[in-house]
Amino acid sequence: GCQRWAMWASYVNPNYQGGGRDEYFDCDDGGGTCSSLDCHDPDTEWILLGVYRQEFYQFIEQISKHVWAIDSYEYAVALAGLAYMTDYDCWQVQDQNDGSYFYAGTKPTQFGRFEMGLYVDEYCLEAYDGGAYTYDNMGMGSDLNLGSKDETGCSNNGDRRLEDGGGEGDGGGGGDCDELENYWDSTQEYTLTNLNNVYDTFKYCTPCMDYPTYQDGYFIGDYGTDDDDLINQCWKFHSHDSFVCEGDCMNMGHSQGTVLQFEVDGTTFGSSMDGTTSSLGSNPNANSNSQSTNKTITKLDKLKANLFVGFAGILFVATFLAFAVARGSGRKDRSGKSRSLLTSEERARARRRSRSKGRTSAASRGDRSSRSRTSRSKSRGANSRGTSSRSKSAGRSKSRGASTRSKSAGRSSSDRESSGRSPRSDAVSRERSSSRRSASRRARSSNKFVDDF
Repeated sequence: GCQRWAMWASYVNPNYQGGGRDEYFDCDDGGGTCSSLDCHDPDTEWILLGVYRQEFYQFIEQISKHVWAIDSYEYAVALAGLAYMTDYDCWQVQDQNDGSYFYAGTKPTQFGRFEMGLYVDEYCLEAYDGGAYTYDNMGMGSDLNLGSKDETGCSNNGDRRLEDGGGEGDGGGGGDCDELENYWDSTQEYTLTNLNNVYDTFKYCTPCMDYPTYQDGYFIGDYGTDDDDLINQCWKFHSHDSFVCEGDCMNMGHSQGTVLQFEVDGTTFGSSMDGTTSSLGSNPNANSNSQSTNKTITKLDKLKANLFVGFAGILFVATFLAFAVARGSGRKDRSGKSRSLLTSEERARARRRSRSKGRTSAASRGDRSSRSRTSRSKSRGANSRGTSSRSKSAGRSKSRGASTRSKSAGRSSSDRESSGRSPRSDAVSRERSSSRRSASRRARSSNKFVDDF
């Protein structure tokens, strides 16, 4: 179930003068050693040390153990209330007629009070409002039981040694077993009125040191007043399921409307007993008190705070979305600029066509160059043949006109003429053959370049 907590605060008196308990309860107003026990007041000079939350059952139990005698009204009421509420936060108590269940748990009410509530869910958050039943109909009552250390004989219909007002308690104590049983029975009802009234005193500023100090209804030491016997109640709280109550914890108590007024760093939480911003009123634990006013958190303040938080949230979301859209658009533009309009296959085809055109153009240039060289070679050959003809004609003329030359020389010359050869024509022929070989080599070299390309 949903856990129940009690909130409490600790303070320190900066004006403490070392007078102990007497400085607050039995001081001499003229002696200048009196201090006001008014840490609950909005205008107090006491300094807040911290706000805490403690498991609710432990809060009630730790106080009951150390401040009252076993035969006192307060002790009987405290134990009767603890037995009636049990130490469960939320538990199933009975079936309903429709097959569902009743659940029970402590229910906080205004001004720090509480009662036992019926709920229809297992977390004890949704209160039963049918009106036909209360917690009193669940059969949770019990007989008087003052604890394991009870020596009165009153518990559980014992030998009843405590009779005719023979108790040793103070402050309304000293009752016999019958009276204690009446206190017990009258306390065990769902409003827990007796228990709330007994614990009202702890809604005011109270010293941490329990004086006198008891342990389960009996004095510690002779009278429970020696320094070594006193118990620090604030330390007892701290050591039994007590934790720091931070901002969200304090806001939750304030929102429930169930905590009494206290101030933290200029912010006031809770409300006073009469629902105003004034102090709780007269403190039964002290000999002086004061009243004042202070600013509290109103519904308008909470509305303004909620509107501010909501507007800030909307503004943040809108800014984030605008940033995300702008960033996405920028990425799209950049990626569009760098992306090619052709696919990879189309680019490959374009490269192949470009290479094919390059080869064709180079081959054409090579053919033109080869033809040009061949034409020049033919022209040179024609010129050589013309020169050879002229040489042959001159040779024949010389042969016929020279009568002094020998026949042998004439035959040699005639043979050379009939074969069409002469030293010069041989030289021209060799030159033409060399030119053709050179042109052939250049043509092959040009063709090799085209193939390589």
